Amino acid sequence: MSEWFDMWRRRPVIIESPRLAATVLAQLEATSIPHVWLALWPRPAQPQICGRIVAGVVDAFGYKGNRNSFRSNLSGVVIATDRGCRFEGSIGWFSLIRVFAGFWIGLVAAGLTISVVAEVVNIALGHWHTALRTLVVVGVLASSAAFFVGLTTVATRLARPEQEAVMRWLADACGVPASSRRV
Repeated sequence: MSEWFDMWRRRPVIIESPRLAATVLAQLEATSIPHVWLALWPRPAQPQICGRIVAGVVDAFGYKGNRNSFRSNLSGVVIATDRGCRFEGSIGWFSLIRVFAGFWIGLVAAGLTISVVAEVVNIALGHWHTALRTLVVVGVLASSAAFFVGLTTVATRLARPEQEAVMRWLADACGVPASSRRV
């Protein structure tokens, strides 16, 4: 369950590079495809990097031919330093996905809480005819919550190769080994 909660937060990404910021940005732009090409892009064997690099701001995600709302998105900036440049950003679910998922799980949790309270009241008052109906609602809501947790977990695990490809893409452009990044 802690893995599921961990998926909700964006993880910081900081990479120090000996290369100049302009070189890193040019490399990132040259090795990514624009988002608009996704509809025309054939299903690749290896994840492709879809990115937008504008004025030092990087926004990218991996794409392996499948639609997955729970894939990780890399966002950040390339900053020039005395010894080259530094990428500062984060990686995680798109913000809209976190908002939608939080709203949905909040609705289910509220409905589940209300239904459990109604079930306890019905049983306490001896209203057995409505208690069974409320119990069915509790079961449906609990099942949908479990389904959602499972769906997001599986979808996020399926997107891991794409996330790793994005991190390799960034490390390669920065001219550092993939293991030197801090996440």
